[in-house]
Amino acid sequence: MKKKTIVIASIVPAVCIILLGILLSIQLIPAFRPVRFKDKVFEASIRKLIGKEEGKIRRIDLAGITEMGISGNKVFSEISKNTFNYDGWFNDGWYDRESISNGKIESLNDLRMFPELKKLSVCFQPLIDINAFKYLTNLKVLDLSNNNLMFINALEEAANLNELNLSGNKIKDISVLEKLSNLEVLNLSNNNIRDINALTSLTNLRVLDLSINDLGKISALEELTNLEILNLSRANVSTMGIHK
Repeated sequence: MKKKTIVIASIVPAVCIILLGILLSIQLIPAFRPVRFKDKVFEASIRKLIGKEEGKIRRIDLAGITEMGISGNKVFSEISKNTFNYDGWFNDGWYDRESISNGKIESLNDLRMFPELKKLSVCFQPLIDINAFKYLTNLKVLDLSNNNLMFINALEEAANLNELNLSGNKIKDISVLEKLSNLEVLNLSNNNIRDINALTSLTNLRVLDLSINDLGKISALEELTNLEILNLSRANVSTMGIHK
């Protein structure tokens, strides 16, 4: 009887050591590493979206999130299919699935934890810092309307973008857009844009809205032979210079 007790007593610590080793190994796997959010309001919203009110959030918990919307103080889990359809321009469509309001979101730096995002809308967030967007290289659709943005240099890495909405901001310099050659839909309405030479290289554009700007000459649009819809209303156009 004593021998059995001794054997069992020696097995238990060994099993514990093995289990501890397994747990430590799991911690080393990137997908199981915990993530830490800088913005607590954003974290609270994400916890509700993934159904994890307490405990550590791990990278695997965020896997598979490909669409997200942030409007005012709300985070949405899915973008409406009609949000980016052209019908006078980007429609109201933030009413699908679950919406959460937890206070004011101060920082968007936590977006870098969602590299799988393909559709993202961030609206009505004055003075936001969009530097985190340079990590979102899989984005196909991006809506940054009505944010009082002045600079958009952080978008230079977003080479996979097909649709981009920058309407309702204070943007003057759009030179960074010349690198986004995959763009098919672009909304630059209601900004402070005068020079549109950067658009010359965007030969895949089908839809372009330049309304409510101070453009003057628009000869840069001559190369955009794939355009199907062009809005130049209230753009102070002085010379058309477009030959089809």
